[in-house]
Amino acid sequence: MSVFDALVEFLIEATRASVRFLRDLPNLPARRREARRLAQQAEATARAQRDVAERAEAARRAMVGRQATVVRPLKRSGQIEIDGQTHDAMSEHGFVDTGVQVTITRWTGRHFEVRPDPLSPTP
Repeated sequence: MSVFDALVEFLIEATRASVRFLRDLPNLPARRREARRLAQQAEATARAQRDVAERAEAARRAMVGRQATVVRPLKRSGQIEIDGQTHDAMSEHGFVDTGVQVTITRWTGRHFEVRPDPLSPTP
């Protein structure tokens, strides 16, 4: 066997070994640990996002019964302001003009339902 033949045989065997290594790479313990760590991280992120969404939902439900001010006329739907934050709302009783105090009667999951406060002066 010549030196050239030995070199060719070595390169072929090195290529085969590299292919085996790359094929088995996902099954190596370090890769499995990395995949498990990434899955745990993704699960923790999803859990944190669910917790934030649940707290926000609970905060909106807690606003039922509070007073708000109309900032965009409720021609059925518009916007109200509570504690400096603007929220979508729908009127239970038709048109409500800007500046009118309303009472929040319900959170639907997408918007608040409101009715004009009978004790509120009209603007």
